[in-house]
Amino acid sequence: ASDLLQVEQNMRRRRRRLLAALKPGEVAPTMTCLPTMGARPMEGARGPVANSKYVADDIINPHPRFAALTRNIRTRRGSNVDIRVPLFMDDRTPAVNEDDQLNGQEPTDASHVHMDAMAFGMGCTCLQVTFQCTNLEESRFLHDQLLVLGPVMLALSAATPAFRGKLVDTDTRWHVIAASVDDRTEAERGVAGAAPPPADAAQHMAGGGAERLTKSRYESSSRFLYGCDLPQAMNDVDVPIPAEAVEQLTDAGVDSALSRHVASLFNRDPLVVFEGAVDEVDDAESTEHFDSLQSTNWNSVRWKPPPREGDLGWRVEFRTMENQLTDFENAAFSTFVVLLSRAILLFDLNFYSPISAVDENFERAKQRDAVTEQRLHWRKHLAPPASLEKEEARAEAPTTGPYWWRSVLCSAEKDGNMASTPDDEINELDEMTLSEIMGGKGDYFPGLVPLCNAYLDAIQVDAKTRRRLSAYLDLVQMRADGAIPTAAKWSRDLVQAHPKYKRDGVVNDAVCYDWVAAASLVGTGSPVGGHLQRLLGPLADEVPPLESASDTDARLAGSEDRVDASRRAALLQLYQKRREFSPTAAPAGFGDVMRENEPFEKLS
Repeated sequence: ASDLLQVEQNMRRRRRRLLAALKPGEVAPTMTCLPTMGARPMEGARGPVANSKYVADDIINPHPRFAALTRNIRTRRGSNVDIRVPLFMDDRTPAVNEDDQLNGQEPTDASHVHMDAMAFGMGCTCLQVTFQCTNLEESRFLHDQLLVLGPVMLALSAATPAFRGKLVDTDTRWHVIAASVDDRTEAERGVAGAAPPPADAAQHMAGGGAERLTKSRYESSSRFLYGCDLPQAMNDVDVPIPAEAVEQLTDAGVDSALSRHVASLFNRDPLVVFEGAVDEVDDAESTEHFDSLQSTNWNSVRWKPPPREGDLGWRVEFRTMENQLTDFENAAFSTFVVLLSRAILLFDLNFYSPISAVDENFERAKQRDAVTEQRLHWRKHLAPPASLEKEEARAEAPTTGPYWWRSVLCSAEKDGNMASTPDDEINELDEMTLSEIMGGKGDYFPGLVPLCNAYLDAIQVDAKTRRRLSAYLDLVQMRADGAIPTAAKWSRDLVQAHPKYKRDGVVNDAVCYDWVAAASLVGTGSPVGGHLQRLLGPLADEVPPLESASDTDARLAGSEDRVDASRRAALLQLYQKRREFSPTAAPAGFGDVMRENEPFEKLS
């Protein structure tokens, strides 16, 4: 656990090196996007690659991959991408998009900010964490748990309240990126009356370019992939799966759940193939062709098999979090997800929820002030309470081993009926605030932050490490409680309080200049202007000025364990008694007996 302290130290070191390379008058704050990019058409707009009326091709990274992505997305789709984000309607926001008229552009929907190029989404920054797993089975199980966590962390890390010089009525980048790389044809998007692509083009497209696809290729993940096919009540969204690919995988010995996941990737066409890497690549010796397809299926969680070359193992990439203004925040969120993943495995927890509920959570998570205004669907029980154990279920499913709990989800083989659905009490969902998801609710759900504290208790970390990790957990809980703002709210409040802001939703040059300057001050730990204090409140001292000689030895501030209610403590003790997740080399399903696991006692 002490190695986790290196995360923030390394982030600060990189920021320090970046600042050293800047010229006088330059700043490089860790904002999610340039808030006024495309507000006025750039010189060179309508270039041959992006064909954007707002931005020039010059802003595209010079590596050939990115121009190819931009061009191929537009070409396959048959038009420019169409990104529309609800406009924040302030007191004087005009009913007509005046800037479009002044710039001689075609008027766009006044209730939306319009963008038309990949750069508006893929030009955003984010915070991703990749986990190295023990083996194949653990990677599949962890993938599924993090899939459910995705929208929770998106809402907590929300940091994107403006695009194209306008305040918007959402707080995250997620939906903008999804639209910015949406290469689906009209038929695939389900546009009414859409004709299939021309035959000469369709013959080269997955599904002939006409099979209905409900999501962009950058979107929330749509399938669980652990161990066995979960009941349809969990994998409950429509995902076209090429039968030929499934057959090829199952014939090679890949189980059904994993076959369907891998096969679903082939609903999409590869967007980038480099010259000399088509027929020249031997698929029996290289995974380059698979990696080319996998790397442009940008899901909220990415399951990453090891390459044939090297010693990289099975990995899981968690992709939803937004970039934060300080290294302290980025380290806190990264570390929190790591600690939670360890708690999931140590206490053998179950986050499974229907995919449709996860998708709905993503919709809610992107909304303005979602942390304090939205409730997300969340499991009431992460382990089976004794009051819900049925003697007949105990007789038919092993009660020992880490899989007894999850075997309930996959025991439909006997009579063809689902053993449990989201309507069953054991799988019951609740609508919880972010504060409740993090801090706990009632006497049935302990909260994710207390579970992380229970994990740290169980592994007995040293005092120095515990103090710093507690500060990270305090940040997560305080943000979930609304005690300190998200970066999105902090930014919106700064814009609206600016003396040059006209309450018309426009982030003009003067406002943008001071916003970026404030973000730079916050990132370097400067107290000037009180911006850092407004962002982090009592945790502002956790971000010492970057120019300090002791920047790699950030001052440690103690924090008491947040678990103080007796009933919460009792509940956590029951979680701590659970044996850790212990995958086998060749899983046969959820019902395998692995080791003893005490039933979950009912609280009195």
